[in-house]
Amino acid sequence: MKLFIYPHIQPYEIKWTCPRTELILNEGFAKIPGVTLVDNGHEADFIIFHHVPQYKGQKSFELINKVDPKKLIVIDSIDENNEYFLPELNPDRYFLYFKRSMVKVDNNVRTVLPFVDRQYPWDYAILDGFYQPEQEKTIDVGCYLRDSCYYRSLILQYMYHWQSKNPKCNSVVGPVSDGSRSNNDGQVVFDKTYFDYLAKTKIIVSSGPYGWRGDSRGGEAVANKCLYMSNEFYDLMPNPPINGQHFVKFNPLNPQELFDSLAYLLYPLPECIRIKDVAEAGYIHCRDYHSSEARCRYILEKIEENNGRN
Repeated sequence: MKLFIYPHIQPYEIKWTCPRTELILNEGFAKIPGVTLVDNGHEADFIIFHHVPQYKGQKSFELINKVDPKKLIVIDSIDENNEYFLPELNPDRYFLYFKRSMVKVDNNVRTVLPFVDRQYPWDYAILDGFYQPEQEKTIDVGCYLRDSCYYRSLILQYMYHWQSKNPKCNSVVGPVSDGSRSNNDGQVVFDKTYFDYLAKTKIIVSSGPYGWRGDSRGGEAVANKCLYMSNEFYDLMPNPPINGQHFVKFNPLNPQELFDSLAYLLYPLPECIRIKDVAEAGYIHCRDYHSSEARCRYILEKIEENNGRN
């Protein structure tokens, strides 16, 4: 199969294009036999277009509308759900549409909006750059969130309180760097300081965003064999991690639930869930089902499933 990943630098000079998703596509497809990435749409069986609407208005639509809808695969990994533009993108205008965030927030309740014909969920994945050389796990608990949005601000407050009540526990609370982020040149930067902390940490306390869903923090943590604690983790993708087996889930609006889970995990009893066992299980599961290669195989599966329908 020949695929063309539409470049975003030309003709509109879109530099910020969620480069983590483009890296997922390039890394993942390169590992799948029988897939060839070509440099133009004419010889491609399908054209993958990475949609970035809110940064360049409707210019993305101008490009989309030039592509044969029988060949067009849209991947929209923008944070906000951007539900305002979905009616404009009629199913007759694309072959497949993958969307990372389809969330409506009402009175602190998040609801996943329904997908329409040939629309499917999307999420970030474990990139090759997440894997770091193993180090001794000298930090018991780490919470490396930035004070950036509602859920994450809450978790930081909880963890500062927990840290003050548990001074004997070796913990680090607060951002240690920017993590894996995109820069203005459209590249992914894997911050060494952040990943060094991950490699040394046994338990990572984190949170998904609030007004949208999906991020890279879970993949970054499990790639370094940390036990990941969060309110969500690849939950809409096939083969999601299982609470209690691959990670530990908690309610971000209930601090006592978080504190009880930490007390249980850190209490030295033989029958207690073993941090290392869950961390190892999470690492293996997510490496197998939530890697860049797995995400790209997911796209190929949906192509096969829908062939002949458009």
